[in-house]
Amino acid sequence: MNYLEILKAGKENLLEPVYLVVNREPYLYDHTLEALASRVMAEGMEAFNHGIFDLEEATLQQVMDFLNTPVLMGGKKFAVVHHLEGVNPDEGSLKALVKAAEGQLLLLVFPNKMSKTFKQLQKEAVPLVAFEKLDPRAFRQWVIKRFKGLDKKLSNQSLDFFVQYSYYNDRDQRISLYHMENEIKKIAAIGKAIIEIEDLKKLMVMPLEVNLFALTDSLLEKDLSRTLKILDDLFQKGHTAFEIFPLLSKQYHNMVIARVLGDQGLPYKVQQEILGFKSDYPVKMIHQRIGATTKKKLLRAYETCLVYEMKAKQQKMNPRAHLESLLFDLNQ
Repeated sequence: MNYLEILKAGKENLLEPVYLVVNREPYLYDHTLEALASRVMAEGMEAFNHGIFDLEEATLQQVMDFLNTPVLMGGKKFAVVHHLEGVNPDEGSLKALVKAAEGQLLLLVFPNKMSKTFKQLQKEAVPLVAFEKLDPRAFRQWVIKRFKGLDKKLSNQSLDFFVQYSYYNDRDQRISLYHMENEIKKIAAIGKAIIEIEDLKKLMVMPLEVNLFALTDSLLEKDLSRTLKILDDLFQKGHTAFEIFPLLSKQYHNMVIARVLGDQGLPYKVQQEILGFKSDYPVKMIHQRIGATTKKKLLRAYETCLVYEMKAKQQKMNPRAHLESLLFDLNQ
């Protein structure tokens, strides 16, 4: 069950008394609990009927005592319990807690599904609600809705850019919708009704790989002055030559592959899968970047990057000066 399903059950008065909860998306979790609280408790009685318990400080008995006291002004008691991982799954008190929740609403919250306590409760058929990250399509709709709520609109291109470079759907990124909401509020603060890509580039906190796109753009345009300025900005932000070398090689590697695949007439979606991107937007950006640049020129640049990267690993030299020499070579 996901957050939409438990919200639907709440609206239709079909809630179970006890749910297991895995919380991997705090924004959805917090907003869902707020909506459930307004559904199951009498207005103004939250201080009496709503209990949040941390078992590093409270006990299971205290939770049961809360659930067993009478409900004030109708509705249900609503209890949320954290840090159950340390509870002995064989303890009778765990079963007693589940029984005490009959007629009420009890959420047993876990950070993941790994603990013995969680697995024991699953065996006892306690239903699970998993608060996971939004999938790419749902995230895209959420972004549109949040900007619309602030009387702002993204152009189609800028929407693609925001979704791709927010890195929200990247498996390795621990980015919550709370972080995304703060980014949206910051961007929406500018005095424009329609947000364009250039606005996002100025305002979004860009990962190093995105900044490397600007670097390769300036290299392909033979704009050495701009190239060195971008490099200086990267160093000012604390990035190192040893970070930049492999990413620069990767950028040119992707451009070579995109050139070959494009020359074969393969659609962007197919190229996306081969290159390992989550959408076809980066593929479109790569083709826009390389323009009519030949495979031969891109391959030569890629090989130059690899040579410099290997020397940087094998020889003692000034990393920044070595990287600047690479950029001079690529600018030829």
